[in-house]
Amino acid sequence: MAHPYHHALSSVKKWGGSIEDYLPVHAWFDESKAITADFRHRALRHHAEGIFMAETIFGATLTLSSGRVIPTRWLASNMSARTWVTSLPSQIG
Repeated sequence: MAHPYHHALSSVKKWGGSIEDYLPVHAWFDESKAITADFRHRALRHHAEGIFMAETIFGATLTLSSGRVIPTRWLASNMSARTWVTSLPSQIG
């Protein structure tokens, strides 16, 4: 499994800025690896509610070191979409 650093590097390539701009969000998504250090950790935050939780925790937007402002939801959605590929699960079904 990738380290949050590698996820952040991918975000830099997509939106610009620096690794440090993204590392806290990616680290938050991957904190669930402390519970289960395999692919199952993704079920805990890599879903629709996790996207909105990230927005609540990190704010509606991220201001990158380049000065660009992106919605936190973009980053969180991208992180979750790469996990599930076809569709994002909700907590309901």
